[in-house]
Amino acid sequence: MFTKTIRVKIVLADACLLTDFHELDLIDGLFGLDLQLIISAELFADLPTVLQSSFSIPPYSLKLQVIELEENGSAALYQCALPVQFSHTDKAGFHLARSQELPILSSDPCTWRYPKVHGINSCGFFWILDQLVNAGLIEKSTACEKLQCWLAMAAFRLDLADLGKEVQERLKKWDYPIE
Repeated sequence: MFTKTIRVKIVLADACLLTDFHELDLIDGLFGLDLQLIISAELFADLPTVLQSSFSIPPYSLKLQVIELEENGSAALYQCALPVQFSHTDKAGFHLARSQELPILSSDPCTWRYPKVHGINSCGFFWILDQLVNAGLIEKSTACEKLQCWLAMAAFRLDLADLGKEVQERLKKWDYPIE
């Protein structure tokens, strides 16, 4: 199930994405992609204990790299001119993406849109679902179901009106009957 070759390294900026994928039973799919997830030690510490335990053993640990920010890296977080709504872990993700010259992955639309303005490639939940479908790790119908579950589950922290167009595009792309 798990691939051996890792083609893409990507910085994970928030714990919500991994928590969401765990709740949606998509963790195996996520780790089945040709990705290596890079996260800060601060973000890893924010993960629920069940995820920390799971990600500390193979095969997950082979595709998840936890990076401790050096003292100068932590200091740089406080000097960044980032919007106030970004948490310390968001800032750590931006710092890692910038310093490692890697794209950033987040389930928070604000967190994945902001880096684009500053020349950092970013993607989110939709991109991961696209990758899972393209890799044949989930069926299109499953992707539609998971997308709708995610929207219901994460509605309290998402601007659903803002995401409506992307949701409709995905449902249409995956041949889901739109009412």
